[in-house]
Amino acid sequence: MAGSGPASVPPSLPASRGGGPASAPPSASPASRRPASTGLASSSPQATSARAKRQSKDESLRKSGGARIGAQCRVRTAVQSVNAHGERSSRGGGALVIAALVGSVLVLAACEEERPAGPAREQAPTATPAPAGHSPGEAWGGLEVVERGEGDRVFVLLHGYGAPGDDLVPLGSELARAMPGLRVVLPAAPHRTRGRGRAWFDPPISRAGDEAAQAMAQADAAREQLVGVLRTLEAQGVPGERVVVGGFSQGAMMSLDVALRSERPLAGVIALSGGPLPGWEGRWASRAGMPVLLSHGRADRILPFADAEDMRRRLEAGGAEVTWVPFEGGHGIPRTVRARLARFLARVLAP
Repeated sequence: MAGSGPASVPPSLPASRGGGPASAPPSASPASRRPASTGLASSSPQATSARAKRQSKDESLRKSGGARIGAQCRVRTAVQSVNAHGERSSRGGGALVIAALVGSVLVLAACEEERPAGPAREQAPTATPAPAGHSPGEAWGGLEVVERGEGDRVFVLLHGYGAPGDDLVPLGSELARAMPGLRVVLPAAPHRTRGRGRAWFDPPISRAGDEAAQAMAQADAAREQLVGVLRTLEAQGVPGERVVVGGFSQGAMMSLDVALRSERPLAGVIALSGGPLPGWEGRWASRAGMPVLLSHGRADRILPFADAEDMRRRLEAGGAEVTWVPFEGGHGIPRTVRARLARFLARVLAP
């Protein structure tokens, strides 16, 4: 049973605007209703007294308005704007009232600008729109594909039955961050189940009769599409020797099948809580020595743990280099398995 050195993998994955209402602007005094003159504000003692009163009111507004609207409001700038408008309009009948209203709006605007915006809500990981060439088409065997990371070493990761096509994108992102130079390719299965669910074949092969035959036909077709993914990678300059195929549950079944039937040997195969498809044993002789990572939960109620142990023994007897990772738990990919997965990839895809 193959082993490797320790490695760690990082774990996988509006502020309300406050403030009270602005205070009402001061009303125009009788002195401000005089007829307009042709010059600027008068310098007479009466005008000087009026300006002093306005400045006193302005000072009060600066002290009290800021507390009412909020400590972060830029009251001084707004009040100075009111004062300037008022002095220019002291000779117009209702101009000061209009200027004061404008100034009040400026106070509110300044307050709004000063309040810090709350942190953006973090969105749940989802599959990003695929770049050109990643939509369904001949280049990827007709499959929708999402990629994470960049490099010339590739891990093709397949999701399980009934999961959405982007189900394992967070795991792919985690692995790409942990391993610079690793590119994770995540195809979505071709068949749709309930809701956003996908399947590589449906119904499960464990059923008998016509349903089992239908499932096998779908599995064969899906395998050919996945071989198309490998051909696309090779056309991009990534040969099978730098590719690992792996998956979870039904994706693990497809990974083993692709590894056995691919045109060229792969760098390795990973089966997480999965099992083989019928007829796999007779083909393993041509893949003797291939590194294989198997993990399975002892409390798995979907695919029995005993079946995974039996597959491990048969793979070892056929010459496979098996890394066996049993764990306490059910049908899943716990942290301990993710850590071993990263170590396996680092070893078999070492430059």
